[in-house]
Amino acid sequence: MPDPSPPRYLLIVRRDRPEVYARLHSLTDGYVTFVRDRRRGEDRRAQGGASVAVERRSCDRRSAPPSTWPVLGFVLHRVNPA
Repeated sequence: MPDPSPPRYLLIVRRDRPEVYARLHSLTDGYVTFVRDRRRGEDRRAQGGASVAVERRSCDRRSAPPSTWPVLGFVLHRVNPA
């Protein structure tokens, strides 16, 4: 039997777009969890972290952001029910 509860979403808003956060937060009905983006740089070295002797990553883990990120200032992600 399908789950009768409505889907849940995580909405991540760019740190430089507080007006987007305020507007969208006022329009939701409790099914969306809001998070402000906390990243300050592209990688740990850019953030002032310690460098590592051997880089273990084989490639960049981040993919290109969806079109809503640069244009609208947020990303909406559906959260699977537990």
